Amino acid sequence: MEFRLIKKLKDRGRWRIFKLKLIDARLYFVSIFVGSLTGLIAVPYHYLLQFFFNLRHDFFDSHPKWYWYLPLFLLMWGILIFVSWLVKKMPLITGGGIPQTRGVINGRVAYKHPFIEVIAKFVGGILALSTGLSLGREGPSVQIGSYVGCLVSKWGRVLAGERKQLLAAGAGAGLAAAFAAPLASSLLVIESIE
Repeated sequence: MEFRLIKKLKDRGRWRIFKLKLIDARLYFVSIFVGSLTGLIAVPYHYLLQFFFNLRHDFFDSHPKWYWYLPLFLLMWGILIFVSWLVKKMPLITGGGIPQTRGVINGRVAYKHPFIEVIAKFVGGILALSTGLSLGREGPSVQIGSYVGCLVSKWGRVLAGERKQLLAAGAGAGLAAAFAAPLASSLLVIESIE
């Protein structure tokens, strides 16, 4: 009788360990999915930034006539007004993106509308950087990745602890897309964000 009870308890323990391994495996696959989606957004972001930077650089290198600067000035002023309107509507898209991501992972801040905010961060970042405003490339990529992690965690109905890991996975994927250095971005996420 005692032997059967001990065997039954061992079988339950093995089943519990097996279930935990399945949960971990599922989290790995979901993290890979978050990283892939982040790459699909962050890589075009960087290509568009480079394209508009080259376009602006070629324009100024061509030494156009003085009257071409007036419409360019008005266009850049309009972009500035549009980006400031976006920032007023969605204050979390401001800044570099890394402090906002840390705040969301630590639970101090929450993304209210992550899908709309990721579009606003994408468009606002491209417009701001292409006109020459000061903003880094890596911070917005990190925040875009955390938005993707937040979206997948909401749509995939993951646990609260897993949500933080998906946000960190997205942030790491965004940083890897910015620098093309996946191992360095993983270490930075572990050290700085987690």
